[in-house]
Amino acid sequence: MSTGLQLSVLLPIVQQPFRIYYAYNPLTLNTLVRSPSPLSRSMFPPGAAGDFSFQTALSSLAPDFRLREPRKTFRFTIGTTF
Repeated sequence: MSTGLQLSVLLPIVQQPFRIYYAYNPLTLNTLVRSPSPLSRSMFPPGAAGDFSFQTALSSLAPDFRLREPRKTFRFTIGTTF
């Protein structure tokens, strides 16, 4: 969800629309997403080396990533249609 202002004008020389907009997003997304993993701890040998191998495999095959949206956006475009 976002709210904002937009100004659209037709450029007279090139006959193309020009748009400037500013958007403010009061409900930003800032979430850590965990990928589903087919790995389990029982697949690795017990002990420190098994712990390390499990953590390494987990981080490379099922990484966590952050979904983050910006709070404000300011852009301009020149396009073929409004």
